[in-house]
Parts: sequence; structure tokens; C-alpha cells
Amino acid sequence: MEEDFRNEEARMRGQKCYICKEQYANVLCCAKKCFRSFHSLCEMQNECLSHYVDTFQSWGDKDVALVGKVKYSETEACGICYDEMRPYRKLESIHAPCCLNVWFHRSCVAQFAQSAG
Repeated sequence: MEEDFRNEEARMRGQKCYICKEQYANVLCCAKKCFRSFHSLCEMQNECLSHYVDTFQSWGDKDVALVGKVKYSETEACGICYDEMRPYRKLESIHAPCCLNVWFHRSCVAQFAQSAG
């Protein structure tokens, strides 16, 4: 196990974050033909996407596709909590075209999914 940590540290030493340009980038983008790497903190601050389940895949902000390129007005309400959607952010908003074009906060959908079991 100690050898695994040493190998990972050596691998990260050579990885440069494409966002902040610093070394020791610990996350690799999973998009095809993308060889970018980035830090976890840079990922959170720059609309990168990570799935913290199964194979723990991550994608850089340039590889996160905006489906349909549809946006909402800031006064539109979330279909779950009924609060305003706030300024558009692609990773915090989920568009549901099947439900009369309703929008949801990602956090509301996650909370609803956890409470549903």
C-alpha cells in the first residue's frame, strides 16, 4: 500500500493542472482524446463534472456538454423547491423537457433522490 502511494505521488508530480498551471494535478479528464488533468479544488471552482460513484469519472469544463444549449430566465422556479433558479450555471441546473420544460436545481434532485431511497 505504501508503494501505491509513492507511485501515485510520482505520477501526480508530472501532471500539470490545465486550469491553474500548477503541478500535482490529481484528476484526469475521462473524455475521449482528452489528456487534461486538474486539481480537485480547481475542478470545483471551474464547472468541471465528477461522478463520485462507480468508477469515479471526471470531465473538465471544456468537455462538459450543454445539451440543447437551452437556458432559463432567472425568475423561473425550480420544479421541486419552487425557489428561483438564479443565474444560469450549467452544472447546477437540470432541464427536464419531458415535464413541460421544467428546470430543477441539481441539489434539489439529489436531495429528492436520497429521500426516495
